[in-house]
Amino acid sequence: MRTTNYPNGRRRPQLGEPISVREQEMLMYAATGLTHQQTAEVLGVSPSTVRTHIHHAIIKLGVHDSTSAVLAWLRSDENIDRVIWEFRHQHKLSHETAEKAVRAVVALLLPKDWR
Repeated sequence: MRTTNYPNGRRRPQLGEPISVREQEMLMYAATGLTHQQTAEVLGVSPSTVRTHIHHAIIKLGVHDSTSAVLAWLRSDENIDRVIWEFRHQHKLSHETAEKAVRAVVALLLPKDWR
């Protein structure tokens, strides 16, 4: 049985725990297409910090990789709206253009029964 703490004493994330605001932020940047390095530069943290937050989200969501974590996180309309806003500002697009682009990608990636 796994211990509930890492060797450094920090608590391991558990399946079903709520995703933190910082973990959601990392998933949002991943959903807009930024790499770990690019996300780290935007937020002023190291790429390993980005990887750690995404890894914790993966555990909490019960998925096996970062792509699945992003897709699970995108099941919420509120999260899709956050991605549209960020994508719009990253690429200097109108709201309508950004929304069409993001919703088209979500429609391609998420099965209808997931939306």
